[in-house]
Amino acid sequence: MIRFPNGKILPSVVLSTIGGHYGSGMFPYIFDAGYNHLMSSLPETRTAILTKSATYNKRVGNVVMHKPWTAYQYIRRIKDRGMVNAYGLTNPGINECVEGIGKAIARGYNAIPNFYPEFVKNGVDRLEEAIRETIVAIRCFKYNLGEAFWAVELNFSCPNSEEEIAKNMQQVLQCLAKVREELPFVIIIAKVSWMHPIEFFEEIATKKLADALHCFNTIPYELVFGAGTRSPLKNGLGGVSGGPIRELCFTKNQEVAKRVNLPIIMGGGVPVEPFDAAKPYFDIGASAISVCTDAAYLPYETLALINRHL
Repeated sequence: MIRFPNGKILPSVVLSTIGGHYGSGMFPYIFDAGYNHLMSSLPETRTAILTKSATYNKRVGNVVMHKPWTAYQYIRRIKDRGMVNAYGLTNPGINECVEGIGKAIARGYNAIPNFYPEFVKNGVDRLEEAIRETIVAIRCFKYNLGEAFWAVELNFSCPNSEEEIAKNMQQVLQCLAKVREELPFVIIIAKVSWMHPIEFFEEIATKKLADALHCFNTIPYELVFGAGTRSPLKNGLGGVSGGPIRELCFTKNQEVAKRVNLPIIMGGGVPVEPFDAAKPYFDIGASAISVCTDAAYLPYETLALINRHL
């Protein structure tokens, strides 16, 4: 559990991205009875749901909603309760996302918006514009969601984006500093990448640029399965989540917890079974854990985990 300076509390178990862009469900899992049971139970538990990333303008990635076959071409289950995806940040843009989040909140969902600053677009560096869009987006969340909006997750970790994640650190620091300066009222959760060095997280903490870190979500396929290997996706690329990255993320999370003076939401293949599977994460210093891929594989067990940590 994380108690933030404004008195708001993030529970010990959160769901990340698996609730979709609005926090109340996502394609194609909505066709699964277990997933629907999980999602319909979340308003009662008040589970925090970190939404899937919005960008300022509509963005069409590899997965196109009106072409369902693209979900199979660019999202695939793999061994060890894993998943590989090259989703490419498909989303309807900030205006539609904030409307959808508002409707989900009205139905009782505890949705925390996620925004992706596009530092590079169509091959062009656009740092200043991306920072401006981020600030406008957060103000849009506040204006439309009112008191229900108190935190934003800024995503700096998508492996299916144009910029090189391992090299975007100065952009991230400048973005966080400007958001902190312009919008001191908002709690900032920085979603960072496994490819970022721990020294980068230390700098975020030292400069007080975020209120919590979310470590981690995916790792590029070839870093998990070896250089030169191709994923089963149409483009041979993608980010891996779930079981195959569990050990890599756990090891780095342990080191982050030792060195970084910020609350840490630990993710990256966090399992929901057996019964005490989450305990090692709290033992190494997690303030909260985030579940994503296992919620798709084991929705009933995910709900049981949430209820144990209420």
